[in-house]
Amino acid sequence: MKRRAELLALLARREQVRLSHAALRLRAAEQAEQEAAERIAHVERLLGEKRSAIGDTTCPAQLRALLIFGTALVAHETDCRIRGQSLAAATQAAQLDLGSADARSRIVDDRRATTARQVRAEIDESTHLVPSRPTARRV
Repeated sequence: MKRRAELLALLARREQVRLSHAALRLRAAEQAEQEAAERIAHVERLLGEKRSAIGDTTCPAQLRALLIFGTALVAHETDCRIRGQSLAAATQAAQLDLGSADARSRIVDDRRATTARQVRAEIDESTHLVPSRPTARRV
């Protein structure tokens, strides 16, 4: 019985560690997603500034340079959006992992409660005690 309780306690601790690791991965994915969104907003702002500058430019060399820069910004923005989508998928996976770890933790808690009831029943049987019954409340 003692060994069984130790194993259940070890299993519960392992589930707590897995749960905390899943929470850390979730926070990291959310932070990376927020950073990607900030980068996308920055790129959109820069692209808007360059587009307005293109309308004011009359020199073909400057116009070509601005178009190349704008194309690079659009490519960077697309890359950031793709990364943001993959980060959103990672966030969702971490949330699912967190939920499954929480469910496993609840199962371990249920097992621990069942084991405690079994131990109490065995103690009652070995000492030939009648389990105490709750007294009825008087109204």
